[in-house]
Amino acid sequence: MTAKEYLQQVRLADVKMLQRINQLKEVRASISYISGIDYSKDRVQSTPQAGNKQIEKLVDLEAEVNNIIDETVAAKHKIINEIQSLGNADYIQLLYKRYIEYKPFETIASEMYLSYYRICHLHGEALKEFQQKVLC
Repeated sequence: MTAKEYLQQVRLADVKMLQRINQLKEVRASISYISGIDYSKDRVQSTPQAGNKQIEKLVDLEAEVNNIIDETVAAKHKIINEIQSLGNADYIQLLYKRYIEYKPFETIASEMYLSYYRICHLHGEALKEFQQKVLC
């Protein structure tokens, strides 16, 4: 695995986490949806089994989402610590902005007061050092 692929795992984990959170919101909304009552029919007493199953699914999904959040945060902190273990401050700043904050090179160049081409070159150097120091 290359340094770039390794660092891109953070974004992949964030995307998966956000999708699960959105799924959880949809399930919550569907459970809390209140439908109309038809008073023209005879009243029959029944147990609310369908509602219980939905609530069980919600509880399971909430536990799954919490586990995913914990794993994502732990992975992100691990990668941040690995980035910060590099010896060059520009490398640390560049890799953090690119792979943790998901900023494009143009924005990073502007924030670091460097040219776009210098940032691209620096990025390559930072990835090489990260590969040598962390992944080998």
